[in-house]
Formats: sequence, C-alpha cells, structure tokens
Amino acid sequence: MISILFLKDDDRGGFSKGNADAIYRQRRLLNEFSPDLLLVLSADHVYKLDYRDVIDFHKEHQADVTIVTTKVPEGDSLSRFGVVQVNDEGRVVNFEYKPKQPKSDLVATEIFVFNFPKLMTALDHVANNTELKDYGEDLLPALVQEGNSWEFRLNSYWRDAGIPESYWKANMDLLSSKKELHLDDPEWPILTHSTQCLPTHILDSARFENSLISPGCIIGGTIIRSIVGPGCVVDRGATIRDSILFDEVHVEEDAVIVRSIIDEKVVIGKRATIGLGEKKELTMIGTKVKISQGSNIAAGERIHAEKPKD
Repeated sequence: MISILFLKDDDRGGFSKGNADAIYRQRRLLNEFSPDLLLVLSADHVYKLDYRDVIDFHKEHQADVTIVTTKVPEGDSLSRFGVVQVNDEGRVVNFEYKPKQPKSDLVATEIFVFNFPKLMTALDHVANNTELKDYGEDLLPALVQEGNSWEFRLNSYWRDAGIPESYWKANMDLLSSKKELHLDDPEWPILTHSTQCLPTHILDSARFENSLISPGCIIGGTIIRSIVGPGCVVDRGATIRDSILFDEVHVEEDAVIVRSIIDEKVVIGKRATIGLGEKKELTMIGTKVKISQGSNIAAGERIHAEKPKD
C-alpha cells in the first residue's frame, strides 16, 4: 500500500529549519504507518520519472538510501545543490552540500528512497548531536559514510525551479527548439487546471514568435519568446519579450516588457518599460501592482505587491 503524506508543522510550532527537520517533525505520524520504505520528494522540481523504477532499484540493492542523481542543467551553478560522488558500481562514496569547489558534476535531485527504520535511527542520532536542518548538511553525509547509499541516475530532463531565475529558465525550456520536456506527450501528458474561458482573441495588429498563449486573452501587440497566462490583455503597440505573464495581466499600449516575471492582475501603463537596461537580472512585478504610464522599471528591480511603484 502507498500512503501520500504532506509535511506540516508539529506541536512545537514555527517553521521547520530545513527538509530533514520537516521529516523529523512528522516522525509520530510516520511511525503510525510504519512503512518499509519512505519516498521523499520536493515540490518545486520539474521532471518525469517513474518512481516504481527507483523503488525496485532500492530494493534490489537493499540500500539505506537511494539518491536520484543527474547532471546539472546548463546555466545552473553546482554550488546550489548537493554534489554526489559515486564509484564504478554506482555506490555513493561522498556527498557535499552546496560546496564552493565541487568535486563532481553529479547532483542530488532531492528525490530519495529511504529504508524507513534506518532513516528514523539516523534522524534521532543527528537530532541528538546537532541541529537538524536540510538533508545535505548532516543526514545524508552520515548515511553515505556508512557505505550503503546508492545512486539512481536520471538521464532525462530535470530542473530545480525553486528560485525565480531557475523558474524562468524552466518556462523558457518549454519554448526551446531542442526541448527535452514535452507537456503534450500523449504517452505521458503533464496536465494542469484549465480556466473556463473563451478562446484567445488575436487582433490584426498582433505578432507572435515562439510563444505559448493561454485561453481567454486579447492580443493586439507583439509577443516574442514568452509565456502568457489566462485572461491577459496585450494592447496594440505593446511588446513582450522573453517574459512570463501570470493570469489577467493588462499591458497597455506601447508598453515594453523584457526578461521579466509579471504576477497576476498587474497593470502595466501606457509607454511604461519593464526590464530594460544592461543588467541581465530578471525583473519581477508583484500581484495587483499598477505601473503608471511612462514609468521605467529597470532590469533587476523587484516591485512587491505591498509596495506598488507609481
């Protein structure tokens, strides 16, 4: 039997100090189920993987922990991840958490299968000797040191979308001519909630280049290498390039948006410019912000919802 549990705070209150601490806080609930194996996943990664394959591999090797590994996508820093070293047979021989000078280009995808009793023993040991935080700080190095940790290699698409820059890259990957992830693969589709609205209305002034447009939009401007959410309005003369628009954004006439993430229900006033400048950093506009006509929001700026910029 498979039971799916979502982590939540325990009676200690406050937020967990990391993902290992989050699991430890659920130990009473987990012990009620007393599983043989515990499959632990992160919710902010994009990939396709049949977990049955990983579980079968774990059982075959009678591992304490099986770490799903992959090569870092182009443009991502190895120092953001747990870096794994393995021997010729696939046994994990070293684990470094966010090292400044990585010794390998192989990283943990934060997909793990644990032997449950072994995990609980290791968590108790770490909690009694130091402060539990993330898996990679003490828990995984301790398990690896015992010599029965194995890697399961993921050779297909994987992207950690946990920070704005990588979230933007994951979306841009969907527009790549060499894309590895196909949402509409009939053999393995990735479906999400569909908004009930009319088809998008394309005006005669509209121009598109390699973009994804959701239903319910009215498009009169130019959209290049961008993703536009449901219910957006892009007026005539407006230009959107290399950007992500969430739901119900209104981009007024002659406004320009470049390399930005625009949250839902934002209004970009006429002739406003968003994301222009020499910096390559993303520009982000928070939900329901109204950008006044003619405003200039430079590349790399962050406009929060609670502090709209006039």
